[in-house]
Amino acid sequence: MNNQKEDLHVIVMYILAFWGLLIIVLSNLDALWMNLLIALSWLFFFTLRNLYIYKIDKYRILPFFTYAIEIILLCFISIYGAGDSTKLLLYITIADCYIAYGILYGTLCAVVAFVFFVFQFFFKVPIDIKYILSVIGKEAPAFMLVGLISYLMGQVLKSKTLIVKSMRETEIREVELKVAYDELSRAYENLEEMSALKERNRISREIHDTVGHTITTVIVEMEAGRMLAAKDARLALEKFSMAHSQALKALEELRGSVRLLSKRNEITNLSHAVLEAVKETEKHADVKIKSLVEVPEDIEQEVSALIIRILKEGLSNGIRHGGATAFILKLLKEKDNLFFLLQDNGKGCISIFPGFGLNNMKKSIFKLDGHIEFISEQGEGFEIKIFIPLRKVVMICK
Repeated sequence: MNNQKEDLHVIVMYILAFWGLLIIVLSNLDALWMNLLIALSWLFFFTLRNLYIYKIDKYRILPFFTYAIEIILLCFISIYGAGDSTKLLLYITIADCYIAYGILYGTLCAVVAFVFFVFQFFFKVPIDIKYILSVIGKEAPAFMLVGLISYLMGQVLKSKTLIVKSMRETEIREVELKVAYDELSRAYENLEEMSALKERNRISREIHDTVGHTITTVIVEMEAGRMLAAKDARLALEKFSMAHSQALKALEELRGSVRLLSKRNEITNLSHAVLEAVKETEKHADVKIKSLVEVPEDIEQEVSALIIRILKEGLSNGIRHGGATAFILKLLKEKDNLFFLLQDNGKGCISIFPGFGLNNMKKSIFKLDGHIEFISEQGEGFEIKIFIPLRKVVMICK
C-alpha cells in the first residue's frame, strides 16, 4: 500500500474491531475465555500485518497467510457460540484486503471468507440445504456490498496518495528549478565578471601599448631637448614642443582608456537621462510622450540605471507589441518612495503573461525591496507602475 496504509482508515478499522471484539466476548459468556483468546489472536495478526508486514513488501505472500488465519479464527469463534457477531470482524478483514491489494485479491479474500462463514453452519445445525441456501441468499449481498464499499474506499485512498505524491514531486521539481536557476544566475554573474576582467585586461594591454609608447616618446624627446639645450637652443625648443604634443596625446589616450574601464556609463542626473531617452524616442519612433519628471538630483547608480532600463523596455514594448503612439510618463518622489508610471494607448491585452523583459523588471525591483505592477485591458493600453523605497536614494534639495 505504497509503504504504509492511510492512518485514518486504520484507526476507523481498529475502532470497529474493538467494538466487534466486545460483542463477541459478551455474546457467549459460557465460552468467554476461549472466545477472548481467539479474538485477541485475530487482533494480533491484524495488527502485525498493518504495523509491520505492509512496510516490508505488500507483494510477498505473508499478508495472505494472515488473512487466512484471521478468517479461520473467526469461524472458530462463530462455532463456539459467538454467532453472527463475528461478521463485523470478517468485514474488516475483507475491507483491509480490498484497500491493500485492490479488486482481484480483495474479491478472492471475500469469497474465501464467505465460504468459511457458510461452512461453519454445518457444525452448528443439522445439514439443511434450504437453510444453507437461505443463509447464502441473505448474507451474500452483504459481503458483496462490503467488498464494493471497501474497493471504492481503496480507490479514494489511492487517488489521495497519488495526489500527495504528485504534489511532493512538484515541490521537489520547484526546488530543483530554483536551485538550477540560482546556479545559472551565479554562472551568468561569473560570466559577466570574466567578460569584464577580459575587457579590462585588454584595456590594460592597450594602455601599455599605446599610452606607454607615447609617454616613452615624450621622455625621449625631453631627454633630447635637454641634451641640445646648450648646443642648439632652437632645435631643443622644437624637441620640447614635440614632447608637449606627445604628452597631450598620451593624456587623451589615457582618458579614453579610463572611460572604457567603467562597466557602464554612469548616470549623473536621472532627470536629464530620462528626458534624453524621451526625446530620442520621440525623434526616432514618431510617438508622443507626455512626461512629468521631478526626482532628487543625486540617486544611487543602481536605481538610476534600473529606471532607465525599465523606461526603454516599456517604451519599446508599447511601440513594438502594443502599437502605441502616445505615452504618459511620471517619475516623482511620493512620500518615502520613488514613483514611476508609464502608460500607453496601445491595444492592451486580456491576460498578462510576463516574458523575459517583464520578469527581469520584477526581479530587479524586488532586489530593491520595491513594488511593481502591470495593468492592462483589451483596447485600454498597458501600464507599468513602480514604487521604490527612497532609503537607498540620496536626496539633494533644489
